[in-house]
Amino acid sequence: RRGSNQQNNNNNNNNYNRFDNRNGYDSDNDDSYLDDNNDNGGDDGFYNVVVPSPLTKWRTQAKLAVARKSSWGRDGCIFGLFERGSHEVMPIPECAVHHPSINRAVEILTEATANVGTPSFNPDDTNGGGLRYIQLQVERMTGRVCLTLVWHAENMKGAQPALTRLVKQLRRIDPQLWHSIWCHTNDSFGNAIFSRGKNSWHPMSGPEFVREPLPGTEVEKKEGLIFFTPTAFRQGNMDGFEAIAQHV
Repeated sequence: RRGSNQQNNNNNNNNYNRFDNRNGYDSDNDDSYLDDNNDNGGDDGFYNVVVPSPLTKWRTQAKLAVARKSSWGRDGCIFGLFERGSHEVMPIPECAVHHPSINRAVEILTEATANVGTPSFNPDDTNGGGLRYIQLQVERMTGRVCLTLVWHAENMKGAQPALTRLVKQLRRIDPQLWHSIWCHTNDSFGNAIFSRGKNSWHPMSGPEFVREPLPGTEVEKKEGLIFFTPTAFRQGNMDGFEAIAQHV
């Protein structure tokens, strides 16, 4: 058995050496291809490196946490990311990686929640209630935003009347920005953004689906369109995903 293993190792080494020789070098005598300081920067050309998208404005889907602007709690909300190791929300206005439509949507949400006094979710308040997260998805063909308002409530009734007031205000400020608006009710006190209840998703306005084209298809002929609801998984970087798909 030991002899058999030794023979297999020898065969593997021979195969490896033959592979090396096909690429123009001998691994027994030349290890320059392992040197990061060679002319190719350590890249032997075996892989085709693809940078799938620009470094800015690429994120077409974002989930952001919500917090009250002040201790009063009725002067609007702020939107951003949790600071590390805490539930303190750090605003990220004009985020460099967000699609411009997402930054515009956050700007309008900040204004609208202040105008109508939208309450935000407070994890220290055992009574719950309020806006706790938002999800923003851009339909790239139109630049319009599918907005999901995640409310700490058992059902739609528990989110009223603040929810309806906010939606009306959003549509009044910039009616052309919104592709659709949904409400998702999640009355848990954990960190999960969405609940698993099948009755938690509530369409409020606009079409049901965001449309995304497949690479190489003609959108004008409505060919190769993929239809997403806000409940479905989709890549945050659709431009990058499209570029990678063309190379697979």
